[in-house]
Amino acid sequence: MARDTPLSAAASAAAAPFASQAAQGRDPHMKQRSLAQLRHGMAFKFLIGMGAMAATVSLAWGLFYLHAFGFDTPPPSRTGAFHLQLIFFTLLMFAAMAATLYFMLRRMVLLPIRRIIAGAGQMADGEHDSLLQMQTKDEIGRLAQAIHRMGQAYIGSQHELHRQKNEYQRLFELVPCIISLQDRQFRLIGYNREFRDHFDPTLGDYCYHAYKGRHEKCENCPVEKTFADGQAHYSEETGRSKDGATTHWIVKTAPMRNEHGEIIGAMEISLDVTHRKALENKLAQSELKLIQAAKMATLGEMAAGIAHELNQPLTVIKGAGNYFMKKIRKQQPIAPAVLAEMATEIDSHVDRASNIINQLRQFGRKSSTAAAPVQINTILQNAFEMFRQQLILCEIAVEWRLAADLPLVLAEAGRMEQVFVNLLLNAKDAIEAKWRDGPVAQDETKRITIDTQVQANQVTARIRDNGVGVPAHCRDRVFEPFYTTKKVGEGTGLGLSISYGIIKDFGGTIQIDSVPMQYTCFTLCFPIKEDHDRQGCPPIAADSG
Repeated sequence: MARDTPLSAAASAAAAPFASQAAQGRDPHMKQRSLAQLRHGMAFKFLIGMGAMAATVSLAWGLFYLHAFGFDTPPPSRTGAFHLQLIFFTLLMFAAMAATLYFMLRRMVLLPIRRIIAGAGQMADGEHDSLLQMQTKDEIGRLAQAIHRMGQAYIGSQHELHRQKNEYQRLFELVPCIISLQDRQFRLIGYNREFRDHFDPTLGDYCYHAYKGRHEKCENCPVEKTFADGQAHYSEETGRSKDGATTHWIVKTAPMRNEHGEIIGAMEISLDVTHRKALENKLAQSELKLIQAAKMATLGEMAAGIAHELNQPLTVIKGAGNYFMKKIRKQQPIAPAVLAEMATEIDSHVDRASNIINQLRQFGRKSSTAAAPVQINTILQNAFEMFRQQLILCEIAVEWRLAADLPLVLAEAGRMEQVFVNLLLNAKDAIEAKWRDGPVAQDETKRITIDTQVQANQVTARIRDNGVGVPAHCRDRVFEPFYTTKKVGEGTGLGLSISYGIIKDFGGTIQIDSVPMQYTCFTLCFPIKEDHDRQGCPPIAADSG
């Protein structure tokens, strides 16, 4: 069904008086109105005028005849002169009739039509102050009234269109997004105030120059993709605002089509996320500081074991030093074999102390956020080395089940080592709490099991202990910041929360499975790096500790 426009509706309304004449026979009142319209119609006026003209001509002929002959028949001698006079008078009458007809048509038709044409021209030119109005009630008058009503409706529709246009333009200018319109050559053909405030654009400039100051099209251009497939596309861009500050924005594009459905341009809508980026950077910095603080807290929890582990090589070195000083004071010689054995022992324990210090320094330094291919088995073994002496002192056995030829994963070694240190520390504390508070089976021994394997294109690492376990109502909260099941003063509640965030950063997952007073198992899964090089570690089947 065709859609009515304001102008067509106005034309229909204007033609209604003429269409109503077709139905005049159905309404008695309309018959009276039609008779009144007939009296004021052009045909009626023209008929009256022609009748009056015919009567005037007939009267003039009669008067002419009476003036020339009276009531007698003209003699034959005057017939020729009479014919000449008759021809002349006839021509004069025709001239008078023609002049009268011309003035009638001019007054009744030509002048009103010219006024109608002039009024229509004024409406076409946008001059709406002097609309067409005529007082006559004939067909020309009704036509003028119909055109007058159509003009009023047209002016009303124009005002409404202008109002809507101004409203849409105001919304376009005030929308809190960066909007630009571009043609197929990536030239700006329009933009809103937000775009103008952020950048320094000019119409006809290339979008990549206005946005980023580039002299060539961007490599990953969402507008180009929209031109190619006619679909909306997204991207995240970075550029410079007109004051030189770095600006970040999220882009969505949409095609602009003509009446034939052809893509003639694109609309690019951008949302400024510079402030959000700044907050994300601050959050990342705060997260790194929190991770570093958690590392220091972990080192604090490990201090007793580390001190004991360092004390052993220092005790050996101190004993050797005392032996040498005693021999020197007594000026007694030292057998070469004894000297060589003691020197070897001192060197061995210095290396051991140096390794412990290097491990602590590596663990305590600030970690990088850049991911690289790493071997999970190697990271697990490095984390374990920091705990070896503490686990020995606690009489905790460690069972290794590392898969050989394990694929690499994308992660950062220092941060992943922190994750495994936190899990091993929690396992040690859980076992100690169970053996301290009980109950414990008579034949049960303290044990931590570490295993790795490949499952469903993922590297899986599990750390299982037979400690106190985690109650069911606490399992969903163990990864929340500052939540801990340990006694006051025994934990910060940050270890598992930070570990969860680190694993998520590298695209991995961590899950907990636990039965109170039986076991707790943490399962970590990481996607395998594509085109990886397998760097396996030999599986360790024997217990350590």
